[in-house]
Amino acid sequence: MPDSLKKVRNKALLLIGFFGAFRRSELVSITYDNLRFEPEGVIITLPKLKTDQAGEGIKRAIPYNQFVQDSCPVLALKGWLEANHINSGTIFRGVNPWG
Repeated sequence: MPDSLKKVRNKALLLIGFFGAFRRSELVSITYDNLRFEPEGVIITLPKLKTDQAGEGIKRAIPYNQFVQDSCPVLALKGWLEANHINSGTIFRGVNPWG
């Protein structure tokens, strides 16, 4: 049975948040334009952060998990983007009870 959209989103949200060490506010501000997929994983660029006094932003590289694909943050993120047909705007959007 296919996973619900909410389950796919939550898995990607938790894995990206954990492996990227993002705050909640940073996670919800990630947009499609902030992502750059590479052969090794994904690079997430955040232009503005709470603790960034210089206003330079940060880049966080998140690699593929080669050993356990079920807990791979990059595959979970790609799965969420494909399942919800996201190609612009914010990444982690709300999902209503009907998907």
